Amino acid sequence: MTAVTYLRFLAYRHQMPLVICLGLGTNQGSHDGTSPLSQTLNHLNTLRGVCSVCAAGNEVGFRHHCSDVAAEDSSHYTEIELRTGEGESGFQLELWASFPEVYTVGLVSPTGQATGRIPYGSDNHTTIRFPLEQTDVTVSYLPASVTQNTYLVVLRFQTPAAGIWKIQVYPSRTLSGIFHLWLPARDWSLRTLFS
Repeated sequence: MTAVTYLRFLAYRHQMPLVICLGLGTNQGSHDGTSPLSQTLNHLNTLRGVCSVCAAGNEVGFRHHCSDVAAEDSSHYTEIELRTGEGESGFQLELWASFPEVYTVGLVSPTGQATGRIPYGSDNHTTIRFPLEQTDVTVSYLPASVTQNTYLVVLRFQTPAAGIWKIQVYPSRTLSGIFHLWLPARDWSLRTLFS
C-alpha cells in the first residue's frame, strides 16, 4: 500500500495519469472488498486520472475454495472434506463469514481421531496434536474487530498426514449461514484440495 500511495504522489506531482496493475493474487483475505488494500484501490479509482487493475486469478478448477450454508441448529455441523496429498509440509486454511456471524470448528483426521467442537481458547488460539498422524493443527478464532466486519477462523496444518480430513463447521451465531473456506493459491508443492 505504501508503494501505491507513493505512485499516486508522483502522478499528482507530475500531473500525469496513473494506471496501477497488480498482477499478483492470493486466496487469503475476505474476498469482499473490505481489506485495507481493496479499500485503498477503490478510493484511488474514484480519483480523476487514476485507474487500478488487479489480476482475476487462475484458480478455477483447482478446488481451493468451498462455500456452504451452515446448519440452522447450533448443535449440528456442516462437514467439509479436505484431501491432503503425500509429502505436504503444511498449509493454512481460512474460514470467512460476514459479521455478525460466528462459527467454531471441529476436526476429524484421516484415521478417525475427532476433536469435537473446539471452543474459543483463552487467547483464541488452540493447538491440537494428532499423534497417529504426527500432525499439529492450530485453530485461531479472529473476531470482527481484528478482521474489519468479517469473522475469520484460521486453521494451520503442520506436516499433515495424507488422506481425507473432515472440517466440521458449527454455527454459533448466524444470519445467512453462508461461510467460505479458502486454501492457499496453487503452487507446485500444494497437494491439498476440497474433495
